Amino acid sequence: MVALFCCVSLLLAVYFCMPSNAALSPPCAMVFHDASGLVPLLTVCASGSNTSRQQQCMVNPRNANRSVSSPCLSLPQWNIAEQNNYIQTALYWATGRDPEGFVVADARAQRVVLSNHVHTLNYVMSTWYPYGNSTLLHVPSNVSLEGSSTLHGSANQTALTPNQTCLQRWPRALERNTTTYTKLRAATCLSGSVLNGILVSEYRVGRANMSTSEFLSGAENVVLHGFSLTGRLQSSTSSSYGIVNTVSVVGTNVSISSLHVADGQVGIQTGYFLQFIPQNPSDSSNISCETTGWCLAKRMELSASTVHDCNVSGYLQGITVIGSDVVVRDNVIKVLHKEWINANQAFGVTMGVSAGFVGSRNVLVTGNSIRGADYSVGSDGSYPLYMSPELFRNHWNTIVQHFPQFRTKYPKGPVSCSVASVHSRQPDGSMVTNHSDIPAVARVGAVRYKCTSRPMLVAAAGSVHDMTDGQCKLVLNGVDFIYASQVLLDMASHDHALSNNPKVYDVGFNENLTILNNILFGSSCGVSLYRATVSNVNNNTISASPTGLAMYGVELGMSHNCSVHGNTIANWTVGTLAEGAAVNDPRGCAACQAHLGASFNTFAANNIRGLHARSEVGVAVGYHINAGVANAILECTVVVRPGAESCTWAKGIDTVARANVPAGCNTAHGQIP
Repeated sequence: MVALFCCVSLLLAVYFCMPSNAALSPPCAMVFHDASGLVPLLTVCASGSNTSRQQQCMVNPRNANRSVSSPCLSLPQWNIAEQNNYIQTALYWATGRDPEGFVVADARAQRVVLSNHVHTLNYVMSTWYPYGNSTLLHVPSNVSLEGSSTLHGSANQTALTPNQTCLQRWPRALERNTTTYTKLRAATCLSGSVLNGILVSEYRVGRANMSTSEFLSGAENVVLHGFSLTGRLQSSTSSSYGIVNTVSVVGTNVSISSLHVADGQVGIQTGYFLQFIPQNPSDSSNISCETTGWCLAKRMELSASTVHDCNVSGYLQGITVIGSDVVVRDNVIKVLHKEWINANQAFGVTMGVSAGFVGSRNVLVTGNSIRGADYSVGSDGSYPLYMSPELFRNHWNTIVQHFPQFRTKYPKGPVSCSVASVHSRQPDGSMVTNHSDIPAVARVGAVRYKCTSRPMLVAAAGSVHDMTDGQCKLVLNGVDFIYASQVLLDMASHDHALSNNPKVYDVGFNENLTILNNILFGSSCGVSLYRATVSNVNNNTISASPTGLAMYGVELGMSHNCSVHGNTIANWTVGTLAEGAAVNDPRGCAACQAHLGASFNTFAANNIRGLHARSEVGVAVGYHINAGVANAILECTVVVRPGAESCTWAKGIDTVARANVPAGCNTAHGQIP
């Protein structure tokens, strides 16, 4: 049955009438067209399931400033700036928010459906710490942003791309409401990185009288589905991507599916570790937090959420998880960069999936295909340490013992105290440059800098190492910040490991991680669980690349009560490594980061094949245990390549049973390989 088009008014709207038996789920309230009025760009669909409404309101820039009456919902008064930012305008209009993202009305709709089209994102909007200082698109609570792309379909079915010619700052209210805004902004093309392509959160900036807890609240009930997003900007290079977090998410009940995410530093970032905000507000004035008080930092989680059937490529990370009850399944993931490229390095940085950080729980990583990175799947259960510039300065000598190159790279230390002023943003996005001009709203999420009693304003930080107190600024760049932070995290973890109280020594441990039925290839380390408990690595195919560094198939570092079962582990220098002495180990524990070391772990029914054609002679390709107590190896098969010296089990194993190993393998207890 052909739809009957009913022309009501060319100046107001165009209605088209659907046949009475047409499926509408739910009925749509508005369709926004391009300037020609011919190409539909998106549809905003009404809440509920009232299928009796059989009309749609067709809107294009010629009539976007008009409203129509029933049966359609009231249409927004969109000025030219808002039309050029039509996806954001539609998201805020649907959820009852003003152009700055604050709730001002009841929700009008639930779904924003994008057409099969290349949608250009023209504006960079202000954001505050912990989200960095810039975002292309903000998705708040209770809305779905949908396209029609699929995992194995064309990435360009529904595509979002930053404006490659000129990204402008989202104009302030006065500029948006004037016809001269294009002249005001014409010469203001922004350069440099953008922190977030899409940010899913309740708010992106604060406002007067907003509490920290309100600002730092995650979004609820959000769907991202079926579109592509590139993180590359015109000024990007292979090592300096234009968007840091291509998709960044914090909240509850979030579903991310069938996205094609590429060319950012991080593909999909979920949850935040707020290392510059104390969990206990009183710690902001606790001097001991700058030395060895090792105070707790705040975390923002993703919870009860799923990332599935996505195609994700990132320069440093594929998908990262900080949260609980999260499923990462059936994704295709590729990470382009490796930091861990030689065997003398202690650890790497880049990951296909970061399955947990500083206290994640109940995370399932299953059915994914992951290629590249330092770790295909990794987790870090370090103590969630509250940090400040002074903490880095007080422990600088220890940091440079681990990374001596920092002595010459940062000859004046990790902070610079030549900063004359501090920058933050007003609620309208404008900049202020001295403390007397900074309203209370700009201090949302800020902490106190103890030595000077000045506010440490990180609200406008472009990245974590932009933290400043108005006098001193942390100057560590890029991965140097990560390396230096890891030293501090290890120190705090070690001090807590010395306690005899499980509620103290297991703080920060990732718990109940399940790495199941994944295909992992080409990383420097296949799966690494650091400070994890009650976790499982089961039935994965974990293969090293024929070339490049291949350290460990599965590594359990300072982890206890974990299982490694039924995996095929191929071409690694060491098939499985469990490492970490317990604090009461007679050999000593000068730097242990876990009270139990690597203990009470089980390795069963793994098929380890050491067929790596490497130049070195006599590498160990079996199990290497240099750990705590009560670790067991059961019914495993080890096949070494011709000329390999041994497959080795050593130190601390309480059980070696029914292991199918070739002649000459060393299975003696207590012998160090």
